[in-house]
Amino acid sequence: LRHFYTQVVGPYWDKERRLIDEEYRTILFPFQEINVPEFKFYFDWTLEEFRGYLSTWSSVQKYILANQINPVDAFIEKIRPWWNHERQTIRFPLFLRLGRIS
Repeated sequence: LRHFYTQVVGPYWDKERRLIDEEYRTILFPFQEINVPEFKFYFDWTLEEFRGYLSTWSSVQKYILANQINPVDAFIEKIRPWWNHERQTIRFPLFLRLGRIS
């Protein structure tokens, strides 16, 4: 997935996407920072549901417009042998920055 995200569709992400990749740590934050516990979302998806999610990425849509082919199709075929169960648990981090006004 990392290769698909960075190499295949990576050039098609908007430049602002780097803020998420940097977990918002590079945004000027003029507050007293509050430590935040790690949060994650969990989804139990079929391979087709995962395909649907990837197809919503803006970088994928831009790739399709530029190349007239959906890169998700080839990626799904590559990972199909490792999709061991009908449903797999997919985990997403949730990034937060909290601050206190002095």
